[in-house]
Amino acid sequence: MYLDQNVTSYSEATGELFINLMHINVRLKYEPWNSCGMKIYRRSSSKWVPFNEDPGIPVVNIHHEENSELPVNRYASHIPKWIVSKASHFYYLQTSILQSLSILYRAKDLFDSNPLILWLLVDAIKPHRSRFLTIDRILKLKMVDVLRHITFDLNIQKSCVKFLRKIQLSRGAFSELQIIKRCLKNERCIRDFRHWAVLPIHILAAWETFPDIFASNFGQEISLIDFNDYTEVATLVEKVHGHWDDILRLADCLKIGNVRESMLMKCKTEMDFHKVHDDLVQKLNRSGIFVDGHPFPNPPIPGNENIRPILNSRGLLEEGKFMGHCVGGYTDSVRKGQSFIYSVHYPERCTMEITGSGLSVRIRQLKLANNGEPGDATWKAVRKWVDDFQQNQRLDCAPPH
Repeated sequence: MYLDQNVTSYSEATGELFINLMHINVRLKYEPWNSCGMKIYRRSSSKWVPFNEDPGIPVVNIHHEENSELPVNRYASHIPKWIVSKASHFYYLQTSILQSLSILYRAKDLFDSNPLILWLLVDAIKPHRSRFLTIDRILKLKMVDVLRHITFDLNIQKSCVKFLRKIQLSRGAFSELQIIKRCLKNERCIRDFRHWAVLPIHILAAWETFPDIFASNFGQEISLIDFNDYTEVATLVEKVHGHWDDILRLADCLKIGNVRESMLMKCKTEMDFHKVHDDLVQKLNRSGIFVDGHPFPNPPIPGNENIRPILNSRGLLEEGKFMGHCVGGYTDSVRKGQSFIYSVHYPERCTMEITGSGLSVRIRQLKLANNGEPGDATWKAVRKWVDDFQQNQRLDCAPPH
């Protein structure tokens, strides 16, 4: 939230900050930093009453720095600069953090050394009349014991304290705090990142979905890449994960053992995974396996002249050979009804994987030869094919008038 002059005012005489949120009929008053606890009051009728909840309004915000004359900046100018610098990385519970820092010297020491522990602590101790006395009492413990106290987990080790020091937040949002809480209790996560010097929060978010990848050499290499946000990480990791799954599937078809250690863990870049994948595709397409011709389960959507279901393992292997990709390795998945494969012949020659049935059908993959990406016209055509089928399903399921 950007706090400009339209919603804030500052009293030079008292050092108080006023925030007026007319659209939700809320008016708040912040006592000065150097007062007793940076207390907050809410206007109720004609008087100010104590407001003990965290308002969720970050008064320290890097976006405010562009205008030093903002009332919120005049208020924040009385807060020590090192605290302002660190607190600006926290959006969720920032006010609770600042309130702790304004009256508790132990909180300052902890925030200087390991700020995420203080963040976890103010989240764990919910607002009540003696909240900060409780926080101060817990802060007398060693850092690892603070973590054990607030997580109710006696298995928390000193490595968790080091782990938290490495984490680099994005916005300090609630979702980031939840990621940290989950990873803190995951011994594998702590172990996988023990050699990382800095750990961006979006790397942790990606690790939760694809932990195996970060245990490989690729996981070490990705630590050297400067990502801007989670989307960039997720895009790269999802590509690698697609190769990872395909390699496991192909190796299983080819009866290659120990592929995780002998191939996957050694890959350092996306191109390494791509090369291993393509080598296995060529082996599979030369192998001649899965040519029994036994029929697959019925596809969820009937084909037409341009989109044709592949009905047996022989057809799947031939599709893989013709298109130069790994679809021949999907035999087991198709036999189990987990995937259905179609050859697309217009507007472009593609191979398509769909999952689900009825109204839950979705397109999982659509690839040109050699895993190329199809154009917009092809995507539009196959989506219309699915949409038309689902529309007919809805009409068939509709009750008679």
